[in-house]
Amino acid sequence: MFPAPSHMYQKYAGNGTDVMGVEEVEKRQRPEGILERAAEALDLPGDVVAGLPRLEITGFRELRMENHQGILSYSTEEIRVSGGRSEVIVAGSGLTLRAMNSRELLITGEIKKLEFSD
Repeated sequence: MFPAPSHMYQKYAGNGTDVMGVEEVEKRQRPEGILERAAEALDLPGDVVAGLPRLEITGFRELRMENHQGILSYSTEEIRVSGGRSEVIVAGSGLTLRAMNSRELLITGEIKKLEFSD
């Protein structure tokens, strides 16, 4: 079962059984673009609606990225990938771009750090 959105969590009384009311647990920042707002309103993943980058990391050895906008720089120590509005920086050792097409890419090696910048 998928967890409820954060605004749907209920706050319980001290004994854990009495519902005191529905409150927003955390305040989320408003997305900037219309597609991001539509994705939030419809509770859809932003990467699907707005083409935002989607990253999947397996251990410390593999990173798969969908919806990339191209490689900005490449070395065995650092790979910079454009995510559209942001940049994804993968740092480590023995990094290799194993596969890439217009939509997704696969980076392997010893991944030590991921950084996101505007």
